[in-house]
Amino acid sequence: MVEQQLDKVDILQETAPSDQTPLDVDSGKELVLSLPKFSPSENWGDPNSIDRQNVDQLFKVIPGPASLEKKLQYIMRIQKPQKGITSPRRIIGTLIILESLNAVINSFGASTSGFIFEGFLAALLGGKQVAEPESAAGGLPIEDIIAFTEYGGRTASVPMSLKLLKPKTLIKGSYTNLIDALNHYESMVYVLAHKKGGDRQVSEVSMHEFVFNQDNFLTAITQSTQSRDRILLPGMDFAQSLETLNSTQSWEEKYALLQQTAGYTMKTKAKDDINYEMVRRLIDKHFSDKPNQPDGDEKQPQEVTAESLRNLWDEQLLLEGKGAGTQWYITSGQLDKIKEVINFRHLGTLQVSSDSIYKTASTYLDVLGDTVTDLFSAVASLSDNLNGYFLTKERGEAIARGNEAVAAAKIVEVKATARVEAERSEKEI
Repeated sequence: MVEQQLDKVDILQETAPSDQTPLDVDSGKELVLSLPKFSPSENWGDPNSIDRQNVDQLFKVIPGPASLEKKLQYIMRIQKPQKGITSPRRIIGTLIILESLNAVINSFGASTSGFIFEGFLAALLGGKQVAEPESAAGGLPIEDIIAFTEYGGRTASVPMSLKLLKPKTLIKGSYTNLIDALNHYESMVYVLAHKKGGDRQVSEVSMHEFVFNQDNFLTAITQSTQSRDRILLPGMDFAQSLETLNSTQSWEEKYALLQQTAGYTMKTKAKDDINYEMVRRLIDKHFSDKPNQPDGDEKQPQEVTAESLRNLWDEQLLLEGKGAGTQWYITSGQLDKIKEVINFRHLGTLQVSSDSIYKTASTYLDVLGDTVTDLFSAVASLSDNLNGYFLTKERGEAIARGNEAVAAAKIVEVKATARVEAERSEKEI
C-alpha cells in the first residue's frame, strides 16, 4: 500500500533546498556510497532476466508517458538547485539511477559502454535490447532497442538506434541496413548521447533525437557529399538518381529502386525476388518524361534492361565485404540545418560525474532527515560486516565483525520502524 501511494505523482511536493556547504557535500557522498548498488549489464536489456526484473523496481521511480524526453526531464529536475523534491522514494531512486548511469559511462571502454548504455535505456524505457545477429530483413539490425514493449495496452513499441559519441563526432551507419529497416518499420528513431569530458571522466551526457522515415531519409543522408554516391542508380548521376527516387508513387517502387543503388550490397533477397522489370520501367520513365532535353544537358543512360540489372546485382554481390561505399554519413551541423524535416531536437542533459551526484544528494539531506540517511548507513554497515564475519579467516576478528553486524541490524530495525510509522502518520493526516 505504501508503494502504491508513493507511486502517485500528485503527492510529490517541492520546496526550496538549503544552501550547500563542503560538509554537506561530504555527507551527500556518504549517503550515495551507502545506497544499494545496481551493476549495469547487458541483462538490463532483457525483460525476462532476473537482473532486469530487479532493476525494474528501480526504474518505476520514473513515471510518466512513453517518452524518452519526459523521462529525462523527470530525472533532470532533481539536479536543478531551485527544485527541492520531498519524496524520499524519488530522491533515493533517482540518485541510484544517476550513479548507475555514471557506471555505464565511466566504468567501461567505449565499445562496451555503448552496449551497456543500450541495456540501461531499454530498462529506463520499459523496452528490450536487440541482440539478435540478424534483423527481420536478414541483415544486421540498426535498431539497438525496441522501447515501450513492456508498457502494454495501446502504447506502440518504438525501434531506436542509439549512438554514444563525443561532441562533433561524425554520425554514420549502414546504408543497406537503413533501407531494409525502413522497409520493415517505416521509421527509425535515432538517439544521440554526446559525452562531455575525457575517457572514463565524463561529466555530463547531452541527449538529442531525430527520426528517419521512408519520406525524409534521402534528404538527410544526402546532406553529406560523402554519402551521395550511395544512391546512384544505373546510368544516372546524383541529381537524376535523387529525382527518380523521389518521384516514385509508393514505397514499394522506391524500395525496388533503392535495392539497385550503388550503396546497396546486402544479400537480403534472392535476385529472382526483385522486380527488375519495375525497376527498368521506373528508370526509363525518368528520361521519357524529358523528351525535349537538348543534347548534352543531361547525362544519358546506358541501355537498361532487366538482364543488365540482374548482372549488376551479381557484380554487387562479388564486391560485397570490401567496405567501400556502404555507409551514410552526416554531421550534427547538417542535422541542425534540416531539423524541421527530421524532427531533430535536444532532449536534455544529465550530470553524471560522481561529484555532481554527491552535490545533488547533499541538497536533499534536510528533506531525507536523519532517519533515512542513518537507515541506509546502517544497512551498508550490516552488509559489510556480515561479509566480514563469513569471509575473515581470523575468527576473533570475524566475531567482532559479527557483533558489528548485530548492532547495525538493531539500528536498521529501529530506523525502519520509525520511517514506516512516520509514513503511516502522514497518510492518516
